[in-house]
Amino acid sequence: MPESAGVQSLKVTRGRCYFIKAAAMNNQAMADSFMIDVEMAQSPVDRGSFWHR
Repeated sequence: MPESAGVQSLKVTRGRCYFIKAAAMNNQAMADSFMIDVEMAQSPVDRGSFWHR
């Protein structure tokens, strides 16, 4: 499968030595990710397609 522009194919390294260098996410990236999740959850509620059991 050819790679798309701007997309890299990376292998996950074994062990923890690679991840000791820095945190996986900074605070801004974490906040952005959280807000995207909130918006995704709110969208069906706004459309009225969310149902409760």
